[in-house]
Amino acid sequence: MLDLQVQRSYYDNDEAIRKLLKGEISAMIVLTGGPQAALATLKAEDGVHFLALDKASVPDRDVSKILAEYPTVQMTSKLYPKLIPEGTSVSTVANYALLVVYAWPENSERYRRLTRFVNEFFGKVEQLKDGARHPKWAEFDVATDIPGWTRFKPAADWIAQHGETAKSSASTLQASATSETQPAELSDLRSSLAKVLEDSGGRNGDKPMTRHERALLIIVKQLLEQQSQAHAKQVDR
Repeated sequence: MLDLQVQRSYYDNDEAIRKLLKGEISAMIVLTGGPQAALATLKAEDGVHFLALDKASVPDRDVSKILAEYPTVQMTSKLYPKLIPEGTSVSTVANYALLVVYAWPENSERYRRLTRFVNEFFGKVEQLKDGARHPKWAEFDVATDIPGWTRFKPAADWIAQHGETAKSSASTLQASATSETQPAELSDLRSSLAKVLEDSGGRNGDKPMTRHERALLIIVKQLLEQQSQAHAKQVDR
């Protein structure tokens, strides 16, 4: 898309890094979920660094086509502390990873199997975000809409059903958060929670909550549970 004249070679990440360090190739391109284990072993003292990809880094090329097709992201020292100094970032482009299924007929056995998989996987997907697995799982959201793609009907049904459950839980949390026993520090969270409920209730078709809204609910729930435990201990004393 940038019309760059290069000689392409294809290696796995470890081999590409070895050739890069030896000067046998000029650069390597990796499409991966960060942090990538092979890149995490590199450090600035190895004589390598990330190349930015944005308008400022390629002033003599038209990057508008790339920026129109791919979302832009900032790589920070949190991903690669040995390559990116703290407080700085490197602009680049990203891509989406989709979980795709074949459009089997609804009366087929494969369709029924996929339905069972959706119910099991979606129902337990939060377990993949416990920190014991790759950090990218924390960004996974079953409710994200991707333009040009049609959601598998059992998946849409699951999201619609559990979106209502989330709203019901949010109402319960809001009622609990307004209790006089809650600390003053929760006032901002209560306001944010009220805004979430207002926005989600006003959507056309009652769409499920967004990833950020659900994240807020999880945070509030955890804080309320911690406060309840602390209050219980005071009562026991």
